[in-house]
Amino acid sequence: MGASYIDKNGLVKIDPSLCIGCKYCMTACPYGMRWLEPVLGLPEKCMGEECQTRIKQGLQPVCVTVCPAGARAFGDLDDPKSEINKRLKSGRVIKLLEYKGTKPKFFVVVGR
Repeated sequence: MGASYIDKNGLVKIDPSLCIGCKYCMTACPYGMRWLEPVLGLPEKCMGEECQTRIKQGLQPVCVTVCPAGARAFGDLDDPKSEINKRLKSGRVIKLLEYKGTKPKFFVVVGR
């Protein structure tokens, strides 16, 4: 197993104790959502520790909270009553970069 893994909740995470600092994961990320954390010099990614803490507290990730258009949603895809599932059912959606075989859980509403 490498430093990147999928946790029990289906979130992709990075284990810094296994990271060798090669930055390959930053290059390989099909979403372009990994960057170098300036203090530790290790890769970071979307859904980092700050957002994970917010979710544990019952709050939304930062990107959802600050989106001025309300275009982002986050939630439990296994809960048919969740806000995210309501949004997915209300319009035509595509999965982001599904053709890359990454089994994405990132959806884009493209119409109604």
